[in-house]
Amino acid sequence: MDADVATSHPETSEHHWQTFQTTFKNTYTNLGEKVFAECSIHNLRMEKGDIDTYITTFMKLLGQAGYQPSNQGALTLFK
Repeated sequence: MDADVATSHPETSEHHWQTFQTTFKNTYTNLGEKVFAECSIHNLRMEKGDIDTYITTFMKLLGQAGYQPSNQGALTLFK
């Protein structure tokens, strides 16, 4: 917070609360969910040519695992 105040954010700024929320969420997110999602991505298979279900499930798991769809790693996982 001190650094933010020094860079022109007043002490009462909503920016501090948003930063705190983001940091808290990133620190205390259920890591088991991320691990489970990543494992599920690696085991995900398209069944009976249903590409729509595969993509929907993949995108959901990708978000749960903490990946961004635009990352090169996401493309590798999709393949």
